Amino acid sequence: MGLGISYRGQGRFVEARELLTHAIQKLVKVEGPEHPLTLQAFYALAELDRREGKFKEAEAVLNRVLDARRRFLGPESPYTAEAMESLVQIKLAQGVYADAEALLREALRVREKNNPEGWEKYQDQGLLGGIQARTGRSGEAKVLLASGYQGLLERESTIPWEYRGVLELARKWSAVAH
Repeated sequence: MGLGISYRGQGRFVEARELLTHAIQKLVKVEGPEHPLTLQAFYALAELDRREGKFKEAEAVLNRVLDARRRFLGPESPYTAEAMESLVQIKLAQGVYADAEALLREALRVREKNNPEGWEKYQDQGLLGGIQARTGRSGEAKVLLASGYQGLLERESTIPWEYRGVLELARKWSAVAH
């Protein structure tokens, strides 16, 4: 699974899919379909689908992962928020802003509670600001976009390599809002 995730990050999608599919098959057989490691493997495959633009496939898997994480880890778990944020990305790509905003507000609440100074909170603020800007609510959008960008900038060294693109995206959105 780890190598598949690494390959996904390198853009080696065919190899990543083979490894992740193999990991899922083994984990389902050994641990069961809702074991946390199995759910992480499903999540990783859904992220691969999302990055390849296979939104329907990714959304179906992520909905199952989110449901299981809510049941087993609870609605306040950072892993639950992670699944919500991935679904937000899919909803945004499909232009379903109302659904994306509702999920994002829930994820942001979890981030603010669990890790109020983490970069993820500021990523979510920026995304929420982007949604509001796209739906004509520029007042609150400007505040959220600026806060999100500044928070990410201050935490740049803590952002994992596979998420570094979020800083550039936040900078662009923040510049557009002003």
